[in-house]
Amino acid sequence: QQDAFPDIRNDYQRSEVALDFNAGFTAAAAGLTSFAKAKKLSACGNKGTGVAACKKVGDYTQCGGEGSTCPPELKGTCKDAPWKGYCCPAGQTCQRNNQYFWICKAAVPQ
Repeated sequence: QQDAFPDIRNDYQRSEVALDFNAGFTAAAAGLTSFAKAKKLSACGNKGTGVAACKKVGDYTQCGGEGSTCPPELKGTCKDAPWKGYCCPAGQTCQRNNQYFWICKAAVPQ
């Protein structure tokens, strides 16, 4: 080849491979900028996605279980399961400790 790009894998800033991989990101950024200028971007949310809205609990806090810790709006409906309408932060899932206490923990064991 007679191009000016060295094919050196360690040189991530100037290699042709790096430019090829970054082309997709550049195109996506340009597309989003174009949509933003045309006011065609919608607000973030789950409206119209079929995914129900949830009340997000904090990191490593209770997210399910029966008994006295049941949220007031769910009284009488809490079971040995995650609370309906509640969700954990990104990267965490509601995991069972016992029938009274479910906790938001990392989805992948640390």
